[in-house]
Amino acid sequence: MPGTLSQADLVSDLKGMLGTSHTRFTSENGSDFKRHLNTAALSLGRYQARQLKGNLTLQADVSDYDAPADFLRFIRSPWGEAERKARNCWDSNFPKVLPRVTTYEEAGAFKLQLMPAPSAAQIVDLGETYPFFYAAGHTVGTTAAETSVRPEHRDVLLIRALAAALQDLAADGVSKPVQLGPGSGAMPKNGTAGALAEKAMELFIAQVEVH
Repeated sequence: MPGTLSQADLVSDLKGMLGTSHTRFTSENGSDFKRHLNTAALSLGRYQARQLKGNLTLQADVSDYDAPADFLRFIRSPWGEAERKARNCWDSNFPKVLPRVTTYEEAGAFKLQLMPAPSAAQIVDLGETYPFFYAAGHTVGTTAAETSVRPEHRDVLLIRALAAALQDLAADGVSKPVQLGPGSGAMPKNGTAGALAEKAMELFIAQVEVH
């Protein structure tokens, strides 16, 4: 599809895919379309997450820490691994028990829980910085450079955004057939909003499996 990964270009193409149905979304500054794109970015991240590195600053006997804003799931941490490899298991300073990480949600944000909580002695020995790798979601930024989606996944993102928009139309009780505009690829060009939303989701899933 033509255009860049900037928010404005993506919104423009999404409107084109919706055909005349895009006029049913009347929010100021196109916030409905931006929401559809954010929904698509989040959904894409579940299938094709980015792997990023984060750091926690440990405090003795504190187990709960804030996860990064784009956090989806914890992958692993190398904290203490080098010391385990360099030392013998019978040495007094061998790090026998390292924290296990679980995640939970609180007030709409993810938290990381390290159990058992690192002790003061562990922090002195292994370091107060706890590096970890995690799966991160995608974001759609104002500019193309601020959008994390790869150019080759642009069409996949837009198909998922189209599904989100059609689901909104179906939820709003739009009963007249919807006629899609250009850019919707292999999608049927006519149908009810609900049926087209299902087709768009099927196409999205098929495309992410290929990519």
